[in-house]
Amino acid sequence: METNNNGNDGQSNRLAILLDRYADKTATPAETAELYALLAAGTHDEAISNLLADRMAAAEPLDRYDETEWDDMLGQIRQAHPVNVRPIRRYARQQRLAAWLGAAAILLLGFGFFMRQQRQAAAPMAQAMDVPPGQTGATLTLADGRKIVLADAATGTIADEGGIVVSKAPDGRLFYDAPRQTGDPNRIHTLATANGQTFRIALSDGTTVWLNAASTLQYPSTFGRQQRIVHVTGEAYFEVASDPERPFIVKSAAQRAQVLGTSFNIAAYPDEHETRTTLTEGALQIVNLQSNSVNTLSPGEQSTVAGATTTVAKAAVAAATSWKAGDFVFENEPLETIMKKLERWYDVEVVYEGDPTGITFYGMVSRNKNIRSVLRVMEMTGNVKFRIEEGANRDERRVVVII
Repeated sequence: METNNNGNDGQSNRLAILLDRYADKTATPAETAELYALLAAGTHDEAISNLLADRMAAAEPLDRYDETEWDDMLGQIRQAHPVNVRPIRRYARQQRLAAWLGAAAILLLGFGFFMRQQRQAAAPMAQAMDVPPGQTGATLTLADGRKIVLADAATGTIADEGGIVVSKAPDGRLFYDAPRQTGDPNRIHTLATANGQTFRIALSDGTTVWLNAASTLQYPSTFGRQQRIVHVTGEAYFEVASDPERPFIVKSAAQRAQVLGTSFNIAAYPDEHETRTTLTEGALQIVNLQSNSVNTLSPGEQSTVAGATTTVAKAAVAAATSWKAGDFVFENEPLETIMKKLERWYDVEVVYEGDPTGITFYGMVSRNKNIRSVLRVMEMTGNVKFRIEEGANRDERRVVVII
């Protein structure tokens, strides 16, 4: 990479000051906004690349990352920030790093990839101790108690209840074929995913539901004439078929969400002690079942129900719904919350050596990667290390978080 000696020295000095203050967490909101504006402009990539490379060289966290992993990360960043990414030629490692950092500066700054303080690199996680990502799968329990393991079920009809046909599509999703007035709305079906599973289903009214890991959806095989009611535990994303005559109601332990036709995400895991609902399209009414308070969400808002309290705030929509598209997206997300997600998706046990309180992350990584790849990205911040061990049984894995 050639260096342009005709650049603006004053601007380069200003960039250096802003980067250092950002790294030290002493930048004011105005300085942070100024830095992001300079990054977004795309006219200072070379200077930013050199500054970031110099600062990362001191931390020395890179030796254990091979060429394939760097290329995988670069591909993800190109997808996330296609406007700012330029073609990268094959230079020596330090030059490739500088070009990569320049192309991905916004993501790197948010995810804390450059650290000014010297840290000792952790030993590489053993190749044998890895955990593959989750996959499509669920168990369907019919009204008569029959259980069907959907990963083992063949494509086509898998159940027929009095004219209501349940089928598995070639793409793996489940769908129902039921005339509107056919069937008994009291015949309840249950779709359940275990740790490491996700599934998609089209209900009898045309509503599509994506179910995340360790989640359960209860619903009638066909809906009644006046309303459509389902129950969810865990996390699910809904694209509700419009039907003004029959409101769609999603019940969980702490709340009731009522819509006519809209798209939203509900996270209601019992071990998280709060229910988060994120609206992406339409309108949504949230009823707190403890206080009976009612809040109406607009697109881009998220409600949080904790006990008798409901709060509504602007949502990080990409972070709340990214699992449906096969990604983890973190926006100032607490470490403990992230590890809960990894625990469910990779079906691992998580234990801590140290206090995780106050540690947060920004960034994006594919859910289709093995767990080592995800943990390595998080290790690059210098704030945390990981160790993968055997669990109580040989086929179980434990992730130790070292702080």
